[in-house]
Amino acid sequence: MTWLLPSIIACLAGSVVLVWVYGFLYGQYRERHIGLWTCGWIFYTLRFVLQLLDLTWLPWVDMQHLVHACVLLSGYYLFLGTAEFVNKPVGKGWHRGLILGLLWIPVSHLADLGFFLTNLPIFFFYGLISIWTGLLILRAPDRARGGGHLVTGGSFILWGLHKFDYPFLQPIPWFSTWGFLLSAVLSFVVAIGMLLIYFQRMRNTLQQRELSLQLSQEKYQGIFDQSFQLVGLLDPKGTLLEINQTALGIKETTSDQVLGKPFWDTPWWTNIPGGRERVRQAVQQAARGELVRFEVTDQLADGRILHVDFSLKPIRNAAGEVVFLIPEGRDITERKQTEEALRTSETRYQLLYRQFQGLLDGIPDLLLLFAPDLRVVWANRSAHQLGGELRVLEGAACHLLQEQWGIPCDVFMLVDAFSWGRTEEGRVATPDGRSWGVKAFPIRDDKGTVSHAILWASDITEKSRLRDEAMRATRLASLGELAAGMAHEINNPNGLILLNLPLLIDCFDDALREIEAIGSEPELGGLDFARVRTEVPESLREVQQASRRIKRIVEDLKDFVRLERSDEDATFQLNDVVQTATRLLANPIKTATDRFVLRCVDGLPAVRGSFQRIEQVVVNLVMNACQALPDRQRRLQLSTDFDPNHGMVTLQVEDEGSGIEPADLPHLTDPFFTTRRDQGGTGLGLSVSARIVREHDGQLEFNSTPGRGTIVTLRLPAAPKEDSP
Repeated sequence: MTWLLPSIIACLAGSVVLVWVYGFLYGQYRERHIGLWTCGWIFYTLRFVLQLLDLTWLPWVDMQHLVHACVLLSGYYLFLGTAEFVNKPVGKGWHRGLILGLLWIPVSHLADLGFFLTNLPIFFFYGLISIWTGLLILRAPDRARGGGHLVTGGSFILWGLHKFDYPFLQPIPWFSTWGFLLSAVLSFVVAIGMLLIYFQRMRNTLQQRELSLQLSQEKYQGIFDQSFQLVGLLDPKGTLLEINQTALGIKETTSDQVLGKPFWDTPWWTNIPGGRERVRQAVQQAARGELVRFEVTDQLADGRILHVDFSLKPIRNAAGEVVFLIPEGRDITERKQTEEALRTSETRYQLLYRQFQGLLDGIPDLLLLFAPDLRVVWANRSAHQLGGELRVLEGAACHLLQEQWGIPCDVFMLVDAFSWGRTEEGRVATPDGRSWGVKAFPIRDDKGTVSHAILWASDITEKSRLRDEAMRATRLASLGELAAGMAHEINNPNGLILLNLPLLIDCFDDALREIEAIGSEPELGGLDFARVRTEVPESLREVQQASRRIKRIVEDLKDFVRLERSDEDATFQLNDVVQTATRLLANPIKTATDRFVLRCVDGLPAVRGSFQRIEQVVVNLVMNACQALPDRQRRLQLSTDFDPNHGMVTLQVEDEGSGIEPADLPHLTDPFFTTRRDQGGTGLGLSVSARIVREHDGQLEFNSTPGRGTIVTLRLPAAPKEDSP
């Protein structure tokens, strides 16, 4: 078969070229389908190498089974590379077919089945793979565009059909040469077609990438030019390479006027004091790989002030060298204006806060802000300093405020304010005896939910006392009007009794003398004469005493309702008043006690006022003391003194009587209050005395222990020395 040698050499030379071309492409691009194609052409080349060795140097070695294996593997790898290229999966049937074909080769040689039976299954599978490879290329024009896919696909199919005739026509000498030549031509056409469709796809890919790159460039340029920020590109020496439209528009210049110039010589730095030198230094720093950032202020042509946050950023290559610098300027004018407005607003807010805080702290009432958990969020100074002691109330619970610090906090009032969202008010008494008017005001958020509550507490202790006194004064005024009317109505008939009673007594005495002169003892009024002579005069005297008592009560009522102050402007000595009163009360004092003591300090300052009215007070106090003594062994002492610290002249009436119950002490000066009503007391003596003392700007104090006695202290202001007699 030496006549096949030229054809085999020609096919071998062509296949070597194909291996080199495909191997080079794979080395350049490392694509998997090119690697598979390269393997296919390598096995295709080995087939001819083995056939050449079989015909020349190693004729005694049977290499047909290796040739057949190379045939199957070359076709199979071309098939796998094409399937990879057109992105089609390879079915398991093809893998099984290859395995069966490779197994058939040694079996057929061992069985010595002859040329036809040995080659028929191998080349049938080989041709089938080639035809299917051509169909894959023809059916995938999207992966193999252009005319190359028609040439390649058709050549693969023809090549596959030609492989079907190999078992039949290869033994024919005249056809073998032409068969090898036809196979070589078809293999070259297939190889060239595969390169065509590959390069066509590469071209399409490059076009797509070029379009994509162009689109990206347009997008980049659009973003670059339309950015609101100043963006550019410098080389490491500071030469301006690119600048966007935003930066050009700020200075109303063009790119031709600034590109290629040092960045510090551009119009962006001409109006900034020291700007050029600062940018020059920034370029040097950035060229060393440092990020530079600072703020500048520029005045534009229209007079506007522009604040810019400028930065210069280095860009490095893969070796770490700085190749470009990116200048970037962000307009922060609005932020600066906002910050300035915020600072102004903050200053104003702080001023308002201090004023508002001062206003709230200046309020003497207690103000506390509570959260829904009834804990203090804020409190004014009055609450912090209640009782003169500084406290930290923030965070304290409501129920502890009153228990620990005496701050009136009504839990139920706050709970109602949070629950019902309405103002609650009431009165709260603290353990120190003070009375507070408390109000709880709900505070709503934007959604209408009660988020906090304000507790406002006012000390109404003094107000309550004044209100009680006002009500008491109103009652006393009404009582005074009633007493004045009663005194007038009682005084008229009582005056008639006192006027006529002496006449009746005189007439009765004269009648008794006449009857006694006659010597007759008639029965009068159902009584015998002896009883009439002894009982009727006594009855008349009792009537006269009762009438005088009525007159005295009426006079007390008149003194009680008298509202005007004494118009006397005289001065007197309190010692004189006391001594006069004791002389008037000598008999009652002697009757009440054997242990009366009078101690008058000499040299007392004078007192301005009415001698008689103060005498009335002293008489009343001494009479009350006498009446309080249960026996004559109890002591009664009057003593005068002067208190220079307060400028008051004092009189103390001290008795060892029965004393006064603590519950009665606050009511001693109330009108008509008396502990001796069953003994004829009217309850007006101390009330009138207290009013007289108040008219003299004095004080009347009571200190008593039940069963041990009472001390009454009268204090009157001393008159100035120039007014003293």
